[in-house]
Amino acid sequence: MDLSKLENRYSLNESEILVLRFILEDLDRALKFGIKEIAKNNYCSTTVIVNLAKKMKYSGFTDMIYNLKFIYENKYSENNNENEIFKLNLNNKYHIYNENKDSFNKIKEMLELNKKNLILLYGVGFSEIIAKYFQLKLLNNGYLSIFSNQHQNYEATNLAPKVVILVSKSGETGSALTILKKARNSGAKIIVFTNELRNTMGELADITFRLSDTNKLDDRNIDGNEFFPNCLFCFEMIVEFLK
Repeated sequence: MDLSKLENRYSLNESEILVLRFILEDLDRALKFGIKEIAKNNYCSTTVIVNLAKKMKYSGFTDMIYNLKFIYENKYSENNNENEIFKLNLNNKYHIYNENKDSFNKIKEMLELNKKNLILLYGVGFSEIIAKYFQLKLLNNGYLSIFSNQHQNYEATNLAPKVVILVSKSGETGSALTILKKARNSGAKIIVFTNELRNTMGELADITFRLSDTNKLDDRNIDGNEFFPNCLFCFEMIVEFLK
């Protein structure tokens, strides 16, 4: 299990990484053991585990275990035997719309008001591919949109876009947060596409689209996941709204 991004995101030390790995290997075992037994098995103090929970924004050990259990064990649907991850059907369309109804109405007004103004789209990694797609889609529909994956360019060129659209599965991407804060300070409107959990970028944005992320612990996007397909599906729905 690759925990490198979690390590970097939460500034975890070696002991905390070992504990987190132990917990994720068997969440039922971790829940049964409790904090003292986990500490004993990992040759550390209970303080290490408490600090791990705090770093990961949980209120304590039990809160961390239950939340990790929910996230990790619900990454695949158990409702039926079919793999539903990539079936972008009408039910999915209605679900995305119903979960983001206010955001759909707001983005239509915001983009129409700024059709001739500069719109900047930003993403890194897999989010770069998604953001580029939406940028080209907007450009093809007459919107003055550009893409960048270098936050330094934003500072060096004084782009001063009126709208900034950011794609971040975690909602905590450092470079994207840098652009978001600078854009907000310059008066730009912020639109964020992120997962359905509370995160920094989603809270700071003017408009947030919260899309299902079926594998929240998979920061490297190794396993199957519906977040990025849902982004594309959401973009297509937005384009229809704009017509």
